[in-house]
Amino acid sequence: ENRVIDDIEIHISGAIIDSTLTDDVHQLITRLFEQQQEMKESKSELAEEEEEINPSELELSVINAIRERKFSMRFQKSVEGKRLAILDSSIKLYGNQEKLIHQKSYIPVINRIGLSREFDEMMLEHLVDLCNKTDGTFIFALTLFPSSVRNSTFFEKARLLLNNNSATKGRILFILAEQEYYSQITRYNDMLQSYRRMGILIALDRLGIYQTTLLYLKELDIDLVRFDQRYGKQIEDKGYQGLLRGLNVSAHYLGIKTWIRMIEDSESEMLAESIGIDYIQGKQIGMIAPIEEIIK
Repeated sequence: ENRVIDDIEIHISGAIIDSTLTDDVHQLITRLFEQQQEMKESKSELAEEEEEINPSELELSVINAIRERKFSMRFQKSVEGKRLAILDSSIKLYGNQEKLIHQKSYIPVINRIGLSREFDEMMLEHLVDLCNKTDGTFIFALTLFPSSVRNSTFFEKARLLLNNNSATKGRILFILAEQEYYSQITRYNDMLQSYRRMGILIALDRLGIYQTTLLYLKELDIDLVRFDQRYGKQIEDKGYQGLLRGLNVSAHYLGIKTWIRMIEDSESEMLAESIGIDYIQGKQIGMIAPIEEIIK
């Protein structure tokens, strides 16, 4: 069961084994730890790193990058019809000798050393600054750690930032995805509605793959839902397409707009449009680029 103690989320996981297999306590305990480790590994969807980095060096690089605010934020555009609608952020950190640290490398480190709130605060501050520097109706999207959004310290920081910057109203979108269901659903929904009253839009990610997203879809009041990237990659596959059509109708019935990414060619784009998906993202629409290039 999920617990929150002084803004720290506690998640307990376990494993079970049939004790009739052996009565040796040491063997049972060893096998329990092995099963728990196998369970954790099976949940991991992180790809292998392009470049091996010494773990201690990587950890220090991530800490320094966050403390010194050394990062690169680029965007990939999503369109609604032909209109630029959403700019989805892509973030990399700068490590030693300005070496880029990719998300799949720094996310596990941030989780391990507990810097998720500091990281998300830094990114939100940057988006607030971009809202003040750019004109237009397009929305900046930011994928956050769900634990940050539920954290009272982050909430107060966001409230101060947003209340003092009217240009952010309706122009920042929080994207949330998690594999483990957060049981205090009423508290979670109340907090999300507080963000929405500040002008923040809320999206759930990985619909069609994460069971948690499907549960949240019927329990949380949100603005958008984004399909897992596999649905974009496999949109021409009959099985994926059938599920995509059904989930799209369900989301619209709930008054929630839909979003798909990884649309890589014109055929896939036309198919996504024919299904009735609201926002389309992918190489066919535009590559990841600096904000100045996209606006130009």
